[in-house]
Amino acid sequence: MRHDVIEPNTAVRTGASHWARQGTEALMGETFVVYERNEEGWAWGQLDTDGYVGFMPAAALLAPLALVAAK
Repeated sequence: MRHDVIEPNTAVRTGASHWARQGTEALMGETFVVYERNEEGWAWGQLDTDGYVGFMPAAALLAPLALVAAK
């Protein structure tokens, strides 16, 4: 599911850890397709902009309005 990045800049990492290597950076307003989330608060997915696949903190993403309204 597509989510908007809501942080000014967020590291997209190679693993679900702040210590994992940063592969690229997502900027506010970019779209991140989330494939999976884990219990530690990481989302694994792909940036629409450049196709990079990696992990970012789920807190940096805004859920689509349809999901928010359904809860």
